[in-house]
Parts: sequence; structure tokens; C-alpha cells
Amino acid sequence: MKHDVKTMRIRRAIVLAAGEGSRLAPLTRVVPKPLLPVLGTPLLLRNLQMLRSWGVEDVLINLHHGAAAIINASTGWKTGLRLTFSFEPDLLDTGGALARAHWFADGAPFWLMNADVACEGVEPAMLFAVFRKPCLAAVWVVPNTGPRTVNASHGRVLTFRAPSRGHAGASTFSGLHLVAPRILKFIPAEGRSSIITAYESAIASGETVRAVEMPRALWADIGTFEGYLAANDLLKHGQPWSCVAPDARMGRGCSIRNSVVMHGARIASRSRLQHAVIAPHAPAAGRVSGLVMRASDMPEPIPCAVSLLGWKTDRASAAPLPGRASDRSFVRIRAGSESAMLIIRGTDRPENEFHVRHTRFLSRLGIRVPALMGDFPRLRITAMEDVGDYSLQSLLPGMSRKARMSAYRRILEIAARLHSPETARKAARHTMAEPFGPPLYGWEHDLFVTHFLVPFVHPSGSTVSALRRELAGVANTLAGEALALVHRDFQSSNLIRHRGEWVVIDYQGMRLGPAVYDIASLLFDPYATLPKDEQIELFSCYTDAAGRRASDLSGPFRAACIQRLIQALGAYGRMQSLRQTARFRVYIAPGLRMLIRALDGAEGTPVLRHVAEEALRKEMQR
Repeated sequence: MKHDVKTMRIRRAIVLAAGEGSRLAPLTRVVPKPLLPVLGTPLLLRNLQMLRSWGVEDVLINLHHGAAAIINASTGWKTGLRLTFSFEPDLLDTGGALARAHWFADGAPFWLMNADVACEGVEPAMLFAVFRKPCLAAVWVVPNTGPRTVNASHGRVLTFRAPSRGHAGASTFSGLHLVAPRILKFIPAEGRSSIITAYESAIASGETVRAVEMPRALWADIGTFEGYLAANDLLKHGQPWSCVAPDARMGRGCSIRNSVVMHGARIASRSRLQHAVIAPHAPAAGRVSGLVMRASDMPEPIPCAVSLLGWKTDRASAAPLPGRASDRSFVRIRAGSESAMLIIRGTDRPENEFHVRHTRFLSRLGIRVPALMGDFPRLRITAMEDVGDYSLQSLLPGMSRKARMSAYRRILEIAARLHSPETARKAARHTMAEPFGPPLYGWEHDLFVTHFLVPFVHPSGSTVSALRRELAGVANTLAGEALALVHRDFQSSNLIRHRGEWVVIDYQGMRLGPAVYDIASLLFDPYATLPKDEQIELFSCYTDAAGRRASDLSGPFRAACIQRLIQALGAYGRMQSLRQTARFRVYIAPGLRMLIRALDGAEGTPVLRHVAEEALRKEMQR
């Protein structure tokens, strides 16, 4: 079959649908990413319908993960297209997929499209217009969103891998291209390869790849769970939406907003779903957000742990929590009226092994922590009481000043009990992480310099050296403090309101150290950004509860605020560079403001103040 090059009616398209969807796991264990519904229509079907509307008649779909499900679904759709499938036993990537399907191109231009793209309002004529000029390919690029790694000049792509992501003038490759068949000359005949590498080789040999922007088109990359929900939001133009499979069982009085309920799901009466995805056959009840799976559909060892608790995996739900800055993961499981939090331990941090013994130790001290429901060392899983999601961080925006101060006073009483000399004596006989000292302070300094200072401020070597001398002075001030039992991450996200009590979580890293480090973590918390007058009043409340004089602690407290905030900024810098924790970028500016406030009136830290102010200026210009 020939293609009408003069009128640019392209009759063939290749849709890339072989990816494993690993960033959307565990959802993609049961639903391949191309079959995820977007506003009620499977993503692949939306794209096939779009291609058909452009005059495409034949489509080849490459397959690997979930191949049978994709074939069964797509052959049942009435698209008016002739579908061909190319199964890859081993993933070949975007270039290898083309080489394998070289026969399909039929010597004429063809569309090439990623199956995981959600789009609307695409204008193929804009790609046709530039493709008529001599070029190898016309690619749709999107400004102002996504990773923005494509640099172009006067419509010609210079590179797809800009060294600085997201810089001014860069754009994101959308995954839709109009390609000439001679692209195959730049792709190895066998094995795994990337279309981007082929483009780079072609550009280096004198070929032209043209970039096309479409101002009125909408585009979203469904690469993550958040991206999946955001794609529905985008295509609904910000209006409320819901997507409920016809065979889902909905109880009476349910409220569903901006959520997806897939086939066979069971939603209990009076449930409230918001920004939720309920996977096939999963039960859900109560106030639900995020992903909910059937426990039996989760990867091992989670189903095994659920069984060891005596719960039936096909009737229990499992809700993975968003990734955090550790090698642990968290899954909330529910079975009827019972619930628990599974903590799956990694092996990178030895302190994770202390969590169970710390739970028992703190309980004996009268510190309210989640109850231990089961420990399965061979699975590296601990089952804890589910104390809910009402962290101090989440509650603060709705609190009055009176309620806020009352909450902090009660929490500071817990801190004073944790920091008491009697507790320190008991803790000295308890196995835990190495106490605060030069190695740990130095590690926090390195974290700040490596992951925040250098990438965000680009200081000179002499500035780094001077800064390290200042931070050494901060550490020396803290070294003079008596050792107490400290939580180490005593911040608003780790304090949960449950049944009228404040519950302390995430304490596996507790150790002996200066008590003021915990108070700095709480009162100068970038997640909370307390007003200055409240910080001063609450610091006084703590010194009263701890039986200490505020004048004796003011110097060490300032040093602790500086030390804690440079640790937090280093952690934010590291996390924002990772896709699964990029959301922590929003706390950098509050953290810098808190650091600058802590440096007010401080002696011996002019370099740190200068770099903090410079970093804040740059961050606000993003």
C-alpha cells in the first residue's frame, strides 16, 4: 500500500506499547499501562481513534508486558483499523522495535507514537507542513512541562539530551513523530536500541530533525501515578471528573471525585474517594486517596505477610504509600474493619533493624507509638497499628493559632519526657544507632554541600572551605551539650493525631544526642513554617517542661536549628533529583527562609548566610 506524500496522508503508524510501566507499579501488574482508562476510555484506544481520524489505516503495535491483555482488548474494539502485533520476548526499546518492524514501513513515511501519551487537539497538519521540507522526521515537542531536555534552533533539533534539564527555551519530546523510512539506516538491525540514539547519529551525519510546537494541543505523559491522575485533570480542563467501570460495585452514598474505579472493584457504602485509583477487583472503604489494590495482586512478600496476619489476601486491600527518603516502603492493608501498616525494610540502612526494639522500648517509657501487630524478619516486614494520616503537617493549615499552640505544647511535653535524664540513663543500655558526634555532624555537612550547595549555588572551592569551617563551629557548640535520647526526625510529618493522642512515628533512627536538635526539628520545620513569635513562645514552653533555663539553651538551640536545616536542605536537594521524590523540591524555599531566620544575630556564619540568601534568590527565580 502506497502513501500519498504530496497530500501527506499517512496510512501507517507504529504504536509503542511494550514498556513494563515500572514507575506505575504495582498497578501495572494487573493493568498494562496502555489499557489504563483516561476519562473512561483506555489510553491505547484513545490514540488509535486519533490516528484513524488522521486517515491511518494500518497500525503495528509492539508488545511485551501484558501482551495478551492488550491483544484481547484491542481486537475487540471497533476502530476501523487493521492491527498487527509485534511481540518482543526481550524488550528492544524504541529503536529496536522499529528495526524489528522494518517491513511494516513499506518504504514511506509513517507515524510513530508512544502508547502512554495522553493528548488532545493535536494538529497533524503542523507536522505535515515541516515534514514537506527536507527532513528525516518531524517531532512534536511541548514547552513548559515535563523534563524539557530538547534544544532546538529555528525549528531544528540540536540535541534531545540537554545537559541541564528544564532550562529556558528547552522543550519536552512528546513521543509523537512523523518519520521517514530512511531512519532505519541509523538503527542497528538487531538488538536493543533507542530512537533518540538513531536521531543523534542522523543529526551528526547531516540529517535534519524538525521540532514542532502546538500551542493549542494538550499533552500529558502517564509515567507515574500522579501523572496518571493529572492527565485526567488536564483533559477535563480542570473540571471535576470520575471514571467508574460498568461492573464496579458501588455502595450507597459514595462520593467520588477525580478518581478511577476499575472493573470488579467493590466500594463500601458511604466511602469518599478523592484522587484515588481502585484497581480491578479491589475492595475499598472509608476515606480513600491514592492507589488501592487487592492484596493478592501485590508483589511478594506482601501477600505472605497479610496471610501471616490471618487475613484473606483476596478480600484484603493494599494501598502503597508515596515514596519517602529511605529504603523502606509502606503499605496500608485493610480487611473489613481491621487495618494495619506494613513496613517493608530495605538493607541500605542498619538503623531499620532497630524499629521493633525501639517500638517496645518507647512503649515502656509511656511514649505513644503505633502498636506492634506482627514482625516477620525473614520477609523483612513489620506490621504496625494503623494510626491514620492526620499528621501535624496535614492538620496545620486548618488550625487556629490557639489550636496550633495547644497541639505544640502537648507535643513538647512528649519531647521533654523523651529527653529527660532518666530516659537517657535507660537509653544508654538500649541498642541503637551511634550517638551524635563528629562523624554524624560531618555526614550532615557533606549531605548539604554535595546535594544542595554545589548544584544549587555553584560556589567556589574557597567558599566551600570557608563554609565547612563555619559548620565545624556549629557542630562544636552542639558537642558541648549533654546527651539525651533524641528522635532525630522530630518534625510535623512524624507526629500523627489518632483518637485524641499524638502518636510518634519514624523513630528507627533515634539515638543519644543534644535534645535541642529535636526541638529545632519541630520548631524550625520547613513543612510547618511557624511564625517567629510562636517559635519563641514554644521554645520557652519546652524549656519550662524540661526544667531548663532558656538562656542556657538559646545558643545551642540556634546551633541546632542551623545544623538541622542544612541537613534538611541536603536531603531535599537529593530527593528532588529523584523522580519518585521530586515533590520535595517545594520545601527548599521554606527551608532556606527558616535557615536565614536561624542565622539572624548568629556570629561566625557570614558565608553560610550569604549562600543561603543566594540560594533563595535563585530558587525564587525558577
